[in-house]
Parts: sequence; structure tokens; C-alpha cells
Amino acid sequence: LAHATGHVAVIAVTATNDRTGGLVGGGAVHVMSLGPDGTGDGGMMLKIAHLTNGGPELADHDGFGRAVAAIPGLARASGVADAVAVLAVGSPSAGTEGGKVYILFLDHTGAALASSTVTLKSGLQGVPDLAYGDAFGASLAAVGDIDEDGVPDLAVGAYGVDVGEPQTRNCGAVFVFLLNADGTPRPGHTLTITSNTVDGFVLPPRSFFGGSMVPLDGIDDDGCIELAVGALGSWSSIPGSVYIVRIQVHRPAPPPSPPHPPTPPSPPPVPTTTIELGLEHALIRMGEDDQVAIHREGTDDLHLRASGLISLNAVALRLKPGGAPKPQCSEDTRGSLFMDTAGDCDRLLVCRRNHAIYEWARIDVHTSF
Repeated sequence: LAHATGHVAVIAVTATNDRTGGLVGGGAVHVMSLGPDGTGDGGMMLKIAHLTNGGPELADHDGFGRAVAAIPGLARASGVADAVAVLAVGSPSAGTEGGKVYILFLDHTGAALASSTVTLKSGLQGVPDLAYGDAFGASLAAVGDIDEDGVPDLAVGAYGVDVGEPQTRNCGAVFVFLLNADGTPRPGHTLTITSNTVDGFVLPPRSFFGGSMVPLDGIDDDGCIELAVGALGSWSSIPGSVYIVRIQVHRPAPPPSPPHPPTPPSPPPVPTTTIELGLEHALIRMGEDDQVAIHREGTDDLHLRASGLISLNAVALRLKPGGAPKPQCSEDTRGSLFMDTAGDCDRLLVCRRNHAIYEWARIDVHTSF
């Protein structure tokens, strides 16, 4: 609010016995700006009370303003038009309902936008059932964004809550509400901190746990938010205490990693075909630059290089064994290979078409062992 209005600071001062509207102890909150010396600068002085400056409808002895807490970041997250700040105000003695908390969206003048006010009370908006005297709203603390959903959350003390069966009177409790962007609690997402809700944490009767509360700075190294919670105790038998409550921040699961890019397809295999070589078998593969390789199972490797007379392709090739009668070179035998071993070196012949004439052409043969 100070940043939005250009003031050095803006504070909220409560007056629980305020009599605005003729009420007895209805309560009020004064919003005022401070100058550099820490005194009121007169630039802003506004009272939020019973049906005044956007204040809610109150009743006698409601104690509006018993506790207040600014909720940084909620005005921005809410998207409420003209809202520049949010103030939670406790009214712990409101009627027979066990207390209320009002979440007020303030404009740049400090007045509450009445149409956007959220009321937390027994059984509504995710608030647990309360009873007369529970003092819900006796203390308040903004606890940051516990569930890390981009919306700040709120802790509310209720020091008169009874716990257990049989009920342990006035143990007290703290309720931590995970808020929606409009300031309403998310039903089913309220954390209750009281006797026996945490292993080893037991409160005696009349502890009045939650009578005061203040958040400690930031998130610790273990990812927890810490609250100092006062337990007022009874003057006669239970001394007062301060408990440090640690709340684990729930970090949402990280988004799934993007899928790995698809593996590029393997290059198509080199065309192969099985050819006859006497009683043995061989594979013929087309390679770069008209290179051909023939492998005889159990014998040697023959590396065949085209002599330039032909350009080999993926035509199914048939190899005739050496010494066999050479077939007629024609369209039917085009692409056939013939192994000629009659001379002083192996020769490989291929049936090709030269213009309109079919003929046998020689391919040099180089053997390696």
C-alpha cells in the first residue's frame, strides 16, 4: 500500500472497543501513513469499521481488529480491480460462531472494497466447525506460499478450541489455510496444528495455544516455514509458552521432461541378394563408387571393382560357377554374373546391354585372403 500511494510506510492500528455505528466493542482498524520520522504524516488516516469505508457488518463485542496481518502478493494474484493491498482482520469474539476472519482488499485510499471481502467463519469456505468461545481469529500470520501455487497462504489462531475425546478444554489450535487467488480457502486443504496432531506434541488443558503468532523470516534450509506460536496458559496452573512450529513447504512435482527427440532413422540397408556360387552361398552388397563385395561362407573374400564398362545396380544378380557353360546373354540373363576361372586370374563377367546388343563385359577381380 505504501508503494502504491507513495508514502514512506502505511500501518494498521486496531481499536477493538470502537463504538462506530453505536456498537459496544464492535472494533475498528485505522489505516494511516507515516512520514520519514515515523510519525503520522497526515496523508492517510482512514478507519475501517462497522459498515464504514468498506468495513463488514459487525455486532456488539465482536472485537473486530483483535489481530491483523497484511498478506503480501494476494492483491496481485487475485486480479481484483483497484486492489493494491490485502489485510486479514480477526474478530475472535464474533457472536456465537466462535469467531471470524475478514480478508479485506484495500484500494489506494486504504478503504476496503466491500464487494471483494471474504469472510472466514465456522463451516464456510473450508473453515472447520467452530463453537462459541473458540476465539477463531485471535492471531493471524501470513505464511507465504506454502504449496507454491503462486498464491500466499494464511495461518489463523483459535486459542479456545477444545481437543480430543473427552475434550481437552481450551487447548487451542492454529489453522493454516491454503488460499485461492480470490482469498477463499481451498476446501480440504486446511492444516490443523493442535495437541496430538504432531507426534510428541501434547498440550495440557487451558494452554490457549494460538493466542498470539508471528512468522519467522523466510524458508529455512530444510524447506520449512517457521511460526512462533504463543500459548497463553492459565495464570493459576499452566505457565505461558512459545512453540516454534515448522511447516514443510509442499513443492509441486516438476513438470515432466520434454520427450527426447526421436532417434533419426537408420540409413536404409545396402541392397543385398543371395546369389549362387556352386554349392556354396554368398552375399552381394552394393557399395559406393560401384564397389561390390562378395563373401563366400567358409572360404575367402572376393573384392570386386567395376572396371568402368558397367554401372552395377540393385538388380537381383545371379552368379554362375566357374567352368559351367556360359549362358546366352539376353534380356532374360541381363545382370547375371559369370565367374571365369579358366585363365591365369579370376575374371567376373556381367551380362549387359550395349545399345541394342546384349554382351558379356569383364569386371576386374582382386582377391584377398
